[in-house]
Amino acid sequence: VEEIDKEFISKIRALPFDVICVTADHSTPCSVKAHSGDPVPVLMYGKGKDSVAEFSEKACRDGSLKVFEGAELLKRI
Repeated sequence: VEEIDKEFISKIRALPFDVICVTADHSTPCSVKAHSGDPVPVLMYGKGKDSVAEFSEKACRDGSLKVFEGAELLKRI
């Protein structure tokens, strides 16, 4: 993880941007052990940051974006 942060994330953060969005294409809950239609966490870094301090399902659920349909993602970015 430290190597990824050093070689990849640090370079992305150095780019001029308004917002960086990190998410997943599907969820895979342990209880189901397969892809599901459950919500996935969405992290937006940049303008309008809230108080969420980590990227996890639980932390993202408590962020200002709350839970929304995937079709709404580009509008929110």
